[in-house]
Amino acid sequence: MKRFLQLTFSLAFMAFIANASEPLVRNLDVRGLQVGAVTTLMFDGEGFGKTPRLLLPFNATATLKMGSNEKKAIFDVALPNDIAPGFYQCSLLSEGGVSLPVLIGIDHLPQKPFSANIEQQLPVALHGTISGSQILETKFQGVKGQQIMIEVEAQKFGSKLQPVLHLYNSKKLQIAWSWPVPHLFGDTRLEATIPEDGTYTIALHDLEYAAGAPGVFRMKIGKWEFFDQVVPTVISEGKVKAVELMGNMPVAKLNMPTTRGPGEVVLPWPTQGKWSGMRPFFQSGTFNDVVETPSMPIQEIKGLPVMVHGRLSAPNEEDLYLLACSPKMKLRFDVFAERIGSPVDAGLVIRNEKGAEIARAEDRPGSSDPLLEFTVPDNTKSIQVCVIDTQGRGGPKSNYRLGIEDISAADSSAIISLTTTIQRLSLENNRNMVFPVYVTRNGYTGKIDLQFSKTPKGLKIEGDIIPPEAEGSLITVIKNSENVEPMVTGLLGKNDKGVVTEVRVLNHPLQRLQPWLSSEIAFAPVSEKTPDISINWRDLPKNIAIVPGMKLELPVKVNRTDINNAVRLSLITSQNAPKVNNQPDPKVALKAEKAVEVASKSTDASITVVAPVGPFPASIYDISIQAELLSANKQAVLATSFAPVLRLPIRIPLVVSLDKPGQFEATYDPKKGAEFSIKGKVERRDGLMGDITLAATGLPAGAKFEPAIVKADKNDFDGKITFPAALMPNEYKGIKLGASGVPDAKVPAARVNSKEIDLVLVLKPALK
Repeated sequence: MKRFLQLTFSLAFMAFIANASEPLVRNLDVRGLQVGAVTTLMFDGEGFGKTPRLLLPFNATATLKMGSNEKKAIFDVALPNDIAPGFYQCSLLSEGGVSLPVLIGIDHLPQKPFSANIEQQLPVALHGTISGSQILETKFQGVKGQQIMIEVEAQKFGSKLQPVLHLYNSKKLQIAWSWPVPHLFGDTRLEATIPEDGTYTIALHDLEYAAGAPGVFRMKIGKWEFFDQVVPTVISEGKVKAVELMGNMPVAKLNMPTTRGPGEVVLPWPTQGKWSGMRPFFQSGTFNDVVETPSMPIQEIKGLPVMVHGRLSAPNEEDLYLLACSPKMKLRFDVFAERIGSPVDAGLVIRNEKGAEIARAEDRPGSSDPLLEFTVPDNTKSIQVCVIDTQGRGGPKSNYRLGIEDISAADSSAIISLTTTIQRLSLENNRNMVFPVYVTRNGYTGKIDLQFSKTPKGLKIEGDIIPPEAEGSLITVIKNSENVEPMVTGLLGKNDKGVVTEVRVLNHPLQRLQPWLSSEIAFAPVSEKTPDISINWRDLPKNIAIVPGMKLELPVKVNRTDINNAVRLSLITSQNAPKVNNQPDPKVALKAEKAVEVASKSTDASITVVAPVGPFPASIYDISIQAELLSANKQAVLATSFAPVLRLPIRIPLVVSLDKPGQFEATYDPKKGAEFSIKGKVERRDGLMGDITLAATGLPAGAKFEPAIVKADKNDFDGKITFPAALMPNEYKGIKLGASGVPDAKVPAARVNSKEIDLVLVLKPALK
């Protein structure tokens, strides 16, 4: 079942649930808490039960107030003085489980719902919602010479609002305005000096007067301490460096050692000031550090991987670095500017030794930061790497970092990336939940062990190993104890080198700003009894496998107490398919052929899995079926269950074999060239029929392979590779022979490929 937190997050993933009675939060009037004070929060939604509670990742006192009911929960939340300002997540607990997390901001400002007039003393944080072309206004009393800041946090909350601010005097004359800027990650901040005593109006609207949902915002008004960037943003492990917070404080530096592995190191706030905004942090990693020397026209870089820290301190500036390299070396250049809050629009230019441009990169999908994979040309021993200001935005805050690594060969110790689709676990006793964990390997091919960062007592986890080269795994979590306390936990993955990586939630809005929040998973037991439902496999085929280009029938049996109610079935896999419009690409994704529903009074059904022709990056995939018990009108899900996870191999339906594998020899003829005899057979499996096309790749120029077709009634082939006379005697490697066929005659363009066979062709000198 799909459920989205309507007003706080708009996350593009399926929220797998185990209980239909989980609390659903539709709105929260105030998305913030004041340090050392009491703040009143009002949640609107459904499924809150009789005594809802708040699940917070820190110690606080949340008191449920009179007037709360099944669809409204009001809390007085008292925070101690030692809570660090920043963004946090909270969830609502009920007898039915735990809600999706709600993002809140915590600082020293009083937190109030948005109103037309600000009666209290500044600073203050106002919370509200804006939609479409709506313009919201609020008024305050200003004093001549007063320094005022107004900041709107919207994009940071996952809001669709692109905030624009205007400040007007009592005559409605504009004295300042601001709009979304990259270094605030799409949000805005206005700073002004009040020219005279009087009433001032703040107006807020969407950049295009078309704010989408969710349109939540938090408007901070007054004075507070903030930072926009951490410099440097990355520090090599084991080093101690002075880390600077760039904001409105004259001095905000911290000496920070890095003693942990790759990942985020969260910084403490400086003792001076009342800070507000996202928590400062830097990345720790294993690489060489280089700091730009502005006085050098061109700076030499040695030792890969390397992280270069620089600043485009003037408009249209260009920083030059000289990198020693080798021909055919494959390099990856990754520039971070917009993604670390820098206002500069950076570009990347690669030049040869003579200064001629040979490669360029600017925007990447979803960011204005460049990314370039580049192969060094022949006869090239060094290149100039140039970071440029493309839009003339250079200045004192235009920092960047440039990562350079050699990706010529796979690195077995590469840092992996792990993601999941869940943010919560709500489990009844002896109920299971199945969800995927995907891996982006970045060259690492080994297995990955998964475990909870904090394991809730009474939970059992299965499928906690991602096999070598696999794209992911389906995790099964089972609650087998009554006495389980709610908690905030997470998942960790460890590769065979001992490197630990946090599993992140896909498309989390704070992935860049406070990335550790995207690893939080809220867990709660379910005390409310739901209808019994279970699903199991039925009469599975022997030697079951995923066959590219073919269909796979998966029969199931569904048992439930409410036999008169229908059950909806849906497919879950461990495939980390590429996305199109934020959905798995239908051309390459494993998918159900059609929606399947188990009719009332029925128990048996089957779901058909359609496998694309490939290629598949992995050799095995996990598959499960989610069964949702529907209400009589099919408008609600009453209970959910999951079939045991199947780990299925990929079985190619087309095999090519040679009569005599190995190397092939022919004698050079200066007039006719040469001919190699290649004999073998093709084997069609799993219902594959029709003509088979053979092809040889990697042949030298002028060489060709024939015949190309093995007819539908044939298996054997007697082929030959011919060399022109221009090819001289030598040993020719890197040649591969493969075959392809059409699984479905109705889709002739979709061809399934066999595994390729390596050929070595030895052209011997002519006989004397």
